[in-house]
Amino acid sequence: MIVWGGYSIENNFQYYLAAKELWIYNTENKSVNNFEFYLPANELWVYSTENNIWHCMKTDPQLCPFELSGACACCYGDSMYVFGGHNSFGNSNELYRLDLKTYTWHLLESDQSPSPRDKAVAWFYNQKFYCFSGFGPSMSGHMTDNGAYVEDSENTVFPRRGWNNQLCVYDTVNKEWTNPKCKGDVPLPRAASSAARIGSDVYLFGGRHKTTRMNDLHCLDLETLTWSGELRTEGCLPCGRSWHTLTAIPNNRLFLYGGFDQNNTPLSDGWILDTITLSWCHLDYLPSNQPRLWHTSTLSTAGEIIIFGGCCNNILDYSLENKISGEVLTIQLQPYSLLRLCLDDVYQRKSQTEDLWEELPQPLCLWYLYVNCRPWPKDYDIQNPLAPPPIAQEIDIHVIDLLRLAEVGTMYRAHKAYTPNDECFFIFLDVSQQYVASGAEDKHGYIWDRHYGVCLSKFRHEDVVNCVAFSPSDSEILVTVSDDCTIKIWRSLNREKSMKFTGLFNPGLYM
Repeated sequence: MIVWGGYSIENNFQYYLAAKELWIYNTENKSVNNFEFYLPANELWVYSTENNIWHCMKTDPQLCPFELSGACACCYGDSMYVFGGHNSFGNSNELYRLDLKTYTWHLLESDQSPSPRDKAVAWFYNQKFYCFSGFGPSMSGHMTDNGAYVEDSENTVFPRRGWNNQLCVYDTVNKEWTNPKCKGDVPLPRAASSAARIGSDVYLFGGRHKTTRMNDLHCLDLETLTWSGELRTEGCLPCGRSWHTLTAIPNNRLFLYGGFDQNNTPLSDGWILDTITLSWCHLDYLPSNQPRLWHTSTLSTAGEIIIFGGCCNNILDYSLENKISGEVLTIQLQPYSLLRLCLDDVYQRKSQTEDLWEELPQPLCLWYLYVNCRPWPKDYDIQNPLAPPPIAQEIDIHVIDLLRLAEVGTMYRAHKAYTPNDECFFIFLDVSQQYVASGAEDKHGYIWDRHYGVCLSKFRHEDVVNCVAFSPSDSEILVTVSDDCTIKIWRSLNREKSMKFTGLFNPGLYM
């Protein structure tokens, strides 16, 4: 789960005023010792749903967006897209892409763009970023081809803001925004609604329109851009709400959680919608004392709903101090598998079992990180980072235990690299249950026994070997890729014999 942006509360005024230099405000009715502030935009928090561990990733503060709350975001491939939001300067209409490999922000500019807004919903489909609805200033001066805008008559702050029902689409190939016309009955202008995509259909639920928090359900066909109109559903209906989440789960279902109802009450209820039968099911076994609004939600690889952040009390009651949650909620929607139960028990008994973890089948022991490194001279003190000493030609493969966050004793050595220390080099490696393999700049690929660290063989090319990979179905088949423009497939002697060939790790095929 990736968490970015938002705001929080801190009771140490001097620290945040001096260290963060953020716009900090305090209402007359709230405690003078607590301050709400926008979280640093160059921080990205990544939560491992398997290990329940948070990691903070720092990005370049010169490239990241301004601090924002109420932005909408979604991931596609190795990128996360963030649009809109609100900060101390007002609403934003900028679209940023974060490269999740390099953690580098990129501002995506276009000749035209949507009006500034926050509390919109977003999703990705066919290399396009979609944004719908939101709350912000008038659309005048921006894309106004399609969509309606309703001003908030109770808003006395300049500039006046309101709700819209505009669909805006950013094409990541053509790098431009469009405001297409939709068919069917377009939902009312709204903000703080929720949306989730299943295949080529996007489902939209609730949100606030003027003074009403709605519980209407709509579906948009992304192939034809046709709205369904309000869908009639079976069973008891969730109450009208805003600031809730809607998450796609297996078997064409959606999970609805929390929000803020018409009576300004934070909600802690959970619902499942079957999109085939259009029937709601209330999960009455969920605890009623964990309300969340304006939170985030995602589905883990184990089929759990992971919920983080949000407010736990009436966010509009300025006589109360906001209770912002830092707790991760995990909601189990189905029984855990026997495998999951066994692994949980093994980990809980870590002190008695960890010496035997490597005996587990390969898919269950992939918590070791293998890293190619070229060391500095031993005990060398680098005084000037711009003038480091020559880097070693020998490459070491270090092994990191990601559960214990410690380096283990095994190290693999034999391959070399010659790129000087002021240039980049990329030598990729791969690991199977029995073997470790790596490329090298000495025109060879290498393979080691994973458990004993012994170099078993090397594979000749005519130039640098950049990449190696084991067959996912047979670790006795290895592929090497070189700057000599060849891809070679190598087989073990055992595999050669089984295929009625001969020769130890001889090229089996050129591509």
